[in-house]
Amino acid sequence: MAATRRENCRVLLRILILFLTALVVASPVFGEQVEQAVLDSLWIRASSGELKYRDLVEPSKKALAEMPEQSVPYLVGKLDTRSAREMHTLVDIFKRIGPAAVEPLVEALSSDNHDIVRLACRCLGPIEDKRATPPLLNLFLEEDFRVRSAAVKAVGEIGDTIATEEVIQMLSDSTETVRKSASVALGKIGHRKAIKPLVVALGDKHFSVRYTAVNSLGSLSPEANEQLLRELENLLQKKQSESLTEEESFHLYFVVQALGELKEKKAVGFLLKLLRVDDDWACRAFAAEALGEIGEITVVSSLEEAREKERNPFALTKIESAIDKLREEF
Repeated sequence: MAATRRENCRVLLRILILFLTALVVASPVFGEQVEQAVLDSLWIRASSGELKYRDLVEPSKKALAEMPEQSVPYLVGKLDTRSAREMHTLVDIFKRIGPAAVEPLVEALSSDNHDIVRLACRCLGPIEDKRATPPLLNLFLEEDFRVRSAAVKAVGEIGDTIATEEVIQMLSDSTETVRKSASVALGKIGHRKAIKPLVVALGDKHFSVRYTAVNSLGSLSPEANEQLLRELENLLQKKQSESLTEEESFHLYFVVQALGELKEKKAVGFLLKLLRVDDDWACRAFAAEALGEIGEITVVSSLEEAREKERNPFALTKIESAIDKLREEF
């Protein structure tokens, strides 16, 4: 019954579009007004959250996407919206339109209205057209960090490797939102040049940057794993010969976490050494968690030995969780 109702709605919508289009052709005097009425009608339905338009949302989006010559200028004029639903609708329709929307959206990047520029960036990314890369790179120097972040994100979605160096530089931006966008973008671009900068980003002071760097390194595996192993070995050697700075210690923790999430078995020997570090309970906790993630059953006895000696409640919890996890898996 519901399927029949939806199909009837689609048929009625197609009839309405054909009828109004015929009016445009047959009535030159009122053609522009009628075309505007068609576009307004389709937009209202495509971007509506009202229940009465529920079955017309997708057909309306499809209709707008299939008439780009008329709809693109109209939709570009909607880029100043502050409605989250309308923003999402624009991104969706422009993605369906594809390359035909690129030049008008690129022109919108020169607007003085930063909200328009940011939304134009959001719309350009999913189209994945490399023609948009150079104008997006120009926005990396914008004073508004929100514009910089949107541009970096869009470049990542496009996946143009020519932008790798510029995106790497944005890992040093003064705002964590931009650094996070750069971290994500480098994973999507997928160039091996990004591996070392992403490993360095594991020491970023903001959690979101560290977390996304781990995910991006995962997309660059197995080459990323080798770089992480070298970094872990260097930090462990320094820790054994001299004390690490607070910044270096945090970097060590998140290198360990990354190797755990990437399930790198070559890290097990290093992690067992870290599990025995007497003066750093956080180090022991991260090492235990990583061992649990990697999934080597042979380390259970070492974890049990560490459990007997552990006095820090947090580290003890991580050790016990790792033991339970490994026993459940095997």
